Amino acid sequence: MRLQPVLHYSATTVAAPSQVISGHSGVVDASTDRQADGFYHCDVRALSLLDITTSGRVDYLGVLQERADGFTSKAIVRGVGETTPDAVVELTRERSLRAGVLKESFVFTNTGTLAVTFGVKLELATDMARLDDVKAGRICPVVAFEDRVDSTGRHERRWMGEWIDVRAVSGWPFEGEHSLKLEPGERRELGVEVVAEATTPPLFPPPADRERYVPRVTSSDGALAPLLDRAIEDLQGLLLADPMAGGDAFLAAGAPWYLTLFGRDSLWAAILALPLGPDLAMGTLRTLARRQAVEFDAMSQAEPGKILHEVRATGQDLGGGVLLPPVYYGTIDATALWVILLHEAWEAGAEYEEVEGLVPALKAALGWIEAQAQETGFVRYVDSSGRGLANQGWKDSADGVRDADGSAPDGPISLCEVQGYCYQAMLAGAKVLHAVAGEDPGPRQAWASQLAERFRSAFWVDSPAGPYPAVALDGAGRPVTALTSNIGHLLGTGIVNSVEARAIAGHVMGDDLNSGFGLRTMAASTRSFNPMGYHTGSVWVHDTVIVARGLDREGMHDEAVILVEGVLRAAPHFGYHLPELYGGHAAEGGTRPIPYAAACHPQAWSAASAIEMARILGALGA
Repeated sequence: MRLQPVLHYSATTVAAPSQVISGHSGVVDASTDRQADGFYHCDVRALSLLDITTSGRVDYLGVLQERADGFTSKAIVRGVGETTPDAVVELTRERSLRAGVLKESFVFTNTGTLAVTFGVKLELATDMARLDDVKAGRICPVVAFEDRVDSTGRHERRWMGEWIDVRAVSGWPFEGEHSLKLEPGERRELGVEVVAEATTPPLFPPPADRERYVPRVTSSDGALAPLLDRAIEDLQGLLLADPMAGGDAFLAAGAPWYLTLFGRDSLWAAILALPLGPDLAMGTLRTLARRQAVEFDAMSQAEPGKILHEVRATGQDLGGGVLLPPVYYGTIDATALWVILLHEAWEAGAEYEEVEGLVPALKAALGWIEAQAQETGFVRYVDSSGRGLANQGWKDSADGVRDADGSAPDGPISLCEVQGYCYQAMLAGAKVLHAVAGEDPGPRQAWASQLAERFRSAFWVDSPAGPYPAVALDGAGRPVTALTSNIGHLLGTGIVNSVEARAIAGHVMGDDLNSGFGLRTMAASTRSFNPMGYHTGSVWVHDTVIVARGLDREGMHDEAVILVEGVLRAAPHFGYHLPELYGGHAAEGGTRPIPYAAACHPQAWSAASAIEMARILGALGA
């Protein structure tokens, strides 16, 4: 059985569309239990091995400095020149990454009183594996290389692949072990530069000015400051540009698996980052609008007006019969979120002309929402292709939607939070169209009002702890009754009244959902609850912060702060570098949050959550 690689104990360096996954020592070796290791460019593994070996024993000591685009680690070389039990040769490894270019330096220092001589060897290899092969645990053979010495005496190794070409250059030979002599106090550097170039123009290149879209900000909160600092670095590293318009940038969803344009992820990240200004939001909106569906296609799940789920250079084989085309529209919530972001960017100061330019896309998006609700009155999804995602909300794993007894509902599925997004989007879109196009908001306001009444009648269920909205309706219109964090996404959308909002707040603040480190995706009392389940009990940072944002908008600021403080309680245990998700175990008796082994980091909406957290705490500075 092929297994998805473990990520938690890896170090990730990112400068989209490039990234490096390695151990914290800096060693890249995909032949070990870290199968995801590699230098990747445009979703292809340019290097599967990058290491230096010596005739002594290299023992890693720790990371001296870690940045989003590189880090420095320290090691010692033992068995070389010692006159006491203390090692005398230090190895400092420094990595820096920019799009398509990885630089690695190895600095050896003799701290002893005697000259030392030892063997050193650079090791580099690649399998040119595609990212979906790595994620699925599929093994790819090593690719042959060519070695040569250029006219300046530098050594060069080249690999020619179908998707990318890779060239490594060093002043040291790549073949065999070479002798290195260090006098007392002497320092010698061995460096290698690896350049990866796509054989065709990259799907999305890096933007020219990262700080334009994600400016640096500070926090007056001591606990939040290091989290916010790293979050800004990560967001800058995740920025990509639309080649259809070089001035538009957006956030790739995350590393390593999602370093591309995603509808839902890029939109939520832009919403959470709006306190930084509207430029990122408008770049994201325009990039997605250019790819808005204009016709029906069953295989890609495209429908006129629909906003896409993700874009890749090639199709993906995710295993289990899931085969996604390069441009895939299998998402039920991205279209409504696109409308919401447009409205919020307009309120945040986006230029009138920029908003006006998106009116055709806005009308198409609202038309798609209305069309989806014609049959049952609710916006719902089902994978009609037979090879796409079975679940198409943000909890899009195969077991992401469950009933209270643990059973899987039959589709089509109407998710509760999607109805809230669509209600909010219809009213928000009506406001924008009234302001910039002079359209009467009345019909769309009436549509939203009717949706709220249908929602109130169909979704609410009773429980000993009080009423709450079901996570979904199944294909027969029956409530799917698991208590989940999804209900918190309704807060602030307007689809629930103040009494209903208070009822939802009671559940999300209770011990069943609130772990103390953030919100569980599924209540602990639910039969299928698993604190380490991807969407069945774990804690997702963005999910918790979205609910906190909703509480704040409903006037429940104190409750919002409690949820934010839970995430802050977890942050130090991850080095203030919040992952995609972590375990949903209770924060009690001095316990620590348990890592989710396959969690991605950095993740755009996790990093952007730090900005919204700072806003809620009133601790965001210029």
